[in-house]
Amino acid sequence: MKQTDFAILSTLSGISAKHEKTYCYPSQRTILGLLKSYHQVKISRRTLNRRLKVLENEAYFERVRRILRGKDGAMIFRSTLYKLRWKLFNLMGSLRKEASALLHLLRVPFLANHLPFGRKASSPNGRPSVDNPGDNPFRGT
Repeated sequence: MKQTDFAILSTLSGISAKHEKTYCYPSQRTILGLLKSYHQVKISRRTLNRRLKVLENEAYFERVRRILRGKDGAMIFRSTLYKLRWKLFNLMGSLRKEASALLHLLRVPFLANHLPFGRKASSPNGRPSVDNPGDNPFRGT
């Protein structure tokens, strides 16, 4: 998957998640602005439409054109409705799990849970006793 495609899917997913819906209807201008500000992706409107068509054909979402009729019979074009499909939710969920696992590996252990090498704790649970400050190996006395 291209970086641009992932950025578009992430943007649509984020908009729908913000409003706690499984659909959204941002304008193309809004999508382009969010891509530029959050993903540092600058593409033309034509490229956006090409990528949206590819992603729709890959069944990540369904697009529904919203067209109204004015009082004079003229067509009024509204922003497109994007109905997100489970394939997109599964993709975002799996990426969230992978990112969480990676961040879990990189976390720094809490210092108070570990004793310096060569020292033994005097409390039954293996940690320095709070009641006896002399047992605390982290205290400088």
